[in-house]
Amino acid sequence: MIQNVFFHEGDLVKKGDKLFEIDPRPLQAALEEGEATLTRDQALQDQAQAQFDRDAANAEYQQLSAERQSALVARGLLSRDTGEQAHDRGRVLRCLRTAMGIDDLCARH
Repeated sequence: MIQNVFFHEGDLVKKGDKLFEIDPRPLQAALEEGEATLTRDQALQDQAQAQFDRDAANAEYQQLSAERQSALVARGLLSRDTGEQAHDRGRVLRCLRTAMGIDDLCARH
């Protein structure tokens, strides 16, 4: 790692004198590798956040759809079976959201 030595044994040196020259290539390579890893990890985090946002939006849409269908059943515009299916989907989604912590995470965003 040391490329050059700028003094000899017994030389007088002062504060600020250049003593050694270090080969920067291994350190530069490690820095570039760390930067590449950071870039990759940031891309993976962005991808995971986008997937989470899609899943949360889909769960919210399904919940609203179930509520809308329940209202239509109450008004007699949809069959009771359709309403029960919508209610069941909504209940399952609420359970999934709770289990996955989506409600807590959405509240934090």
